[in-house]
Amino acid sequence: RKMGFPTVNQAPPPGRLVPKEGVHLTRVTVGGLTRNALTFIGRPTIQRGPGGELPPLRIESFLQNFSKTVYNRAVHVEFHRFLRENRSFPNPEALRRRMSGDLADAKRYFARRGS
Repeated sequence: RKMGFPTVNQAPPPGRLVPKEGVHLTRVTVGGLTRNALTFIGRPTIQRGPGGELPPLRIESFLQNFSKTVYNRAVHVEFHRFLRENRSFPNPEALRRRMSGDLADAKRYFARRGS
């Protein structure tokens, strides 16, 4: 939300396989609504701990055309395509620019598929 891209956040399910770290094109269902989304799997490199350590692995999905608050709801993520590897960004603005480009890629991908 602080970056201007509100997300549905999930902790990786214990004992379950998780797709490759990076940015994925997905469709996410939450609260009875399904939306095209960008899903990030990884450790945000812009938020390091006091000793420089990365935070725990997380799953964050930015749903297109979705602005509801959804806490404590079941979330289903359907993976369509791997978009790119996770990488470090020098500052929040560089990350915002990359996320905007990723969102444009996602819109083109889903438009070609009619969703």
